[in-house]
Amino acid sequence: MANLKTAIVEDEHHFAELFQSMLYKTDKISSIDTYYTGEDFLKALKNNSTYDVVFLDIKLPGIEGYELGALIKKTGYMQVVFVTGLTDRAADAFDIEAVDYMVKPFKQERLNRCIGRVLKRFHPSDTKRILIKGKKETVLEDESKIIFIEKMARKVILHTTEKTYELYNTIANIEGQLNDNFIRSHKSYIININYVKESVKWGDRAYLIKFNHTDKTALLSRRKTNEFRKKLKDNKLIV
Repeated sequence: MANLKTAIVEDEHHFAELFQSMLYKTDKISSIDTYYTGEDFLKALKNNSTYDVVFLDIKLPGIEGYELGALIKKTGYMQVVFVTGLTDRAADAFDIEAVDYMVKPFKQERLNRCIGRVLKRFHPSDTKRILIKGKKETVLEDESKIIFIEKMARKVILHTTEKTYELYNTIANIEGQLNDNFIRSHKSYIININYVKESVKWGDRAYLIKFNHTDKTALLSRRKTNEFRKKLKDNKLIV
């Protein structure tokens, strides 16, 4: 899916116009409809309007953005992205499996990364399942659901969009099964770049990686930064 049919639900008219312009600059959008209340958007759905992705503000007159997002996800085919000035409610977005949570104001490159994540959701055929054996448990998991993997003593911790697994295994054994969306960001971490939200400097020799769908974090060593940025660019998560 190269062109996305898009809706914006935003009560600030000036921002809605600016955001529409930014979306078209991504060159991935076929059409945009703008609604200034959640009720207007729901009326459009009842009249058989459909979209690939809906960008929602949280603070809306009438129905709130999260409630509206939950209704949208029940359709099973529209992706949800929250676009808001609120910084403290991202965790709620995980409950409805929102693709992203963007805090205003943001730059074009941040929106480009978001669109990259949206497009990834429309390519389930790229997904494979990996088998990870532990001493007491064996896990068969969809590769696309793995957010990151960390080494902890003699165990590996597998963080996915649905649950966390603790297994007696080595991080090197798992690394060999993973596709090019993953990078060994640090001796103790493998991360899926499709879930990366941001990187923050952490001391003199590392960066802290924050993710969508979890408040857990991973480390990126300084010597891995160039490889990390190249992977983001190759996967069109940055330009």
